[in-house]
Amino acid sequence: DVITIYGNVGFYNCNIHDNYSSNAIVLFCFFDNCIINNCNIYNNTSSYDIVREFYYAATPPHLVIENSNIYQNQSTGSVAGTAISIYGGTVKIIKNKIHHNTSKKNAAVFCTGGTVDIDGNLICNNSHTDPGFCGSAEGGGGIFLHNNFSTTPDYTVRNNIIANNYSGFLGAGIYVWFSAAKIMNNTIVNNTVLDNGPGIYLNADTFSV
Repeated sequence: DVITIYGNVGFYNCNIHDNYSSNAIVLFCFFDNCIINNCNIYNNTSSYDIVREFYYAATPPHLVIENSNIYQNQSTGSVAGTAISIYGGTVKIIKNKIHHNTSKKNAAVFCTGGTVDIDGNLICNNSHTDPGFCGSAEGGGGIFLHNNFSTTPDYTVRNNIIANNYSGFLGAGIYVWFSAAKIMNNTIVNNTVLDNGPGIYLNADTFSV
């Protein structure tokens, strides 16, 4: 990884750009709490994710990404990879511009577990380029809410503009797969998909709009 975080760390007013990771992650938040505030993260290339939050400890960490510009990043991996990837914990993604990111397999924002609040972001012009090889496990252009198997809405998507995203499989704007999600007060417009669900594609456990 280019930056791996063990411990409580804040990134404020940082520019993280033009990094290349052939077999890892550009910014990896591991176990502990992390704040990314007013940062520019751009022109990075990784075979996996650009920003990933991950844990398997007893106490889940907190990640906040806010007021940042995350753009023109590429995830080139044949298995996974995206601009922001969440694997558990308590996460807030607030008032960011997430745009012009490209991934072979997933949406720009990928969540698989945890309690995630995606609020007030501009999520636009992102592309998931390859058709799905793992069936429903792949999809989304803007946001992919994946596989938390919960009966309560642990994923909240609100007050966002989700526009001009592309998916080479399902759900160009938002793809919900076996997840409990609450989606409200968003503008979802002009997204394009190769298969089904240009705005929202649902295969959900519990879902409310």
